[in-house]
Amino acid sequence: MVELNNSSLKNISSDLSETLPFVAAAFLAPIAFGFIPGIANQLLVGTIVNFVLAYCALTVAGSKLKLIPLVVVPSIGAYVSGFVFGAQSASLLYFIAPIWVANAIYVLSIKAKGVVFSSIAKAGFLMVSAAALILSGFVPAAFLIAMGPVQLATALAGGFAAKKVAAKA
Repeated sequence: MVELNNSSLKNISSDLSETLPFVAAAFLAPIAFGFIPGIANQLLVGTIVNFVLAYCALTVAGSKLKLIPLVVVPSIGAYVSGFVFGAQSASLLYFIAPIWVANAIYVLSIKAKGVVFSSIAKAGFLMVSAAALILSGFVPAAFLIAMGPVQLATALAGGFAAKKVAAKA
């Protein structure tokens, strides 16, 4: 059984406070930029979110467990906002768990494998998930583009920008 003492609680609190501003940014980005219509919204929001994911993965020291909230909140923000996919935003509910897995793949691989590998792995996982959901009749075919090439573009753009900024920090 895991025993928590004051030192453990301080470490958890410190870990969370280190990433909290980034978690807030990743959650609020889809809401803040909801006024931008269509694919431009996904490109902007996706690049911002992937920048935040990559920057934290590259710069935050210690346990990767502190990145869990960061991996989870962007898809919740996108779903809650209802803006990123317009009239089809309700279909995003089917993608929340696959997005969590894809974001985890991205943050866990970017430091060791690089931006290109982690971006392809993330987009590839989401594209396979989209294909399965489309073939099952749960979501429209438009999600294949949104969860494949668009995800790849935003992961690459956000990842390379984060790498550049992290190198200067």
